[in-house]
Amino acid sequence: MLNIRFVRICALFALLGACARVDIKNVPQANLGDTYVVGTSSQHATIKGSGDTSGTMLSPTMIAYLVSIDGKNVKGRGDIFDPVQIDPGIHSLLVAYRSIGGASHGFVPLMLDAKPGAAYVVKEEYQGGFLRLGTAEDVTNEYMYIEDEKTGLAATDKVTDTLRRNTNMYIQSTDKSAATLRGIKMEKLLGSNACFIAAIDGRFMPTIEGQTFLDHDRSDFDAVAKIAPGRHAVAVSIDFGNIKGAYPFLLDATPNASYVVKCDLVDRQINGKLNATINILVENETTHTVAVPAIDLPIEF
Repeated sequence: MLNIRFVRICALFALLGACARVDIKNVPQANLGDTYVVGTSSQHATIKGSGDTSGTMLSPTMIAYLVSIDGKNVKGRGDIFDPVQIDPGIHSLLVAYRSIGGASHGFVPLMLDAKPGAAYVVKEEYQGGFLRLGTAEDVTNEYMYIEDEKTGLAATDKVTDTLRRNTNMYIQSTDKSAATLRGIKMEKLLGSNACFIAAIDGRFMPTIEGQTFLDHDRSDFDAVAKIAPGRHAVAVSIDFGNIKGAYPFLLDATPNASYVVKCDLVDRQINGKLNATINILVENETTHTVAVPAIDLPIEF
């Protein structure tokens, strides 16, 4: 079983310890490392990973797998090829590809409108040259999507984790009762920490070309997205210096509301040990209520 978490870590302990804190109000907390609970509908759909895990350095192979559903980690649910039950309806997914024996890897947010009784497979498609060397240029040629196993048809757009090759960009809503959604940027002693909107309904927020959605070198962290009222699959990117990751969730937007994503680096006592986590929530700035409950995203070194 691959050791998959919401957050990929490259930070030094010194950097982590030096990060300042930003105040987040006391709100109901989700359980640390919250894991996905399988669908309960009698007409549930299923979703599973795909690929070949037998790769070597001389002959690398590629796998495509599910990381999280609606902000809940699927780690511990078994092998990546084991089907996971999901209720019918819209879901916010974080999927990933990884080269077994090679260096290519990446994360992609997708929205899936699951149909009752359907069987879905996470797929990866290489649209570039014949080599996978793990370079920045090469990674942009990896596309991910969800396929309906019964029909063989794509159930989502085919999306790459790098904007240079992406054509499925988010278009701002023109609905007169549209809500707004933005991230935050916090200036710290060692630089800027931020959570920003990466994708809405499986479509990336436009920004600097050539960057992956996890690693935007951008100045518009708090750019406002206009969204129509209703349920949306949102993916937020997290940038705390060298700590980068992604968190997908569902947001039920109400007319003319203003939402902001808040995040902080915090310490939690877990099994008697002090662990660093990233705490994230979504607040309705119009009503000053919590729209998406806070959750701690585990950090692993």
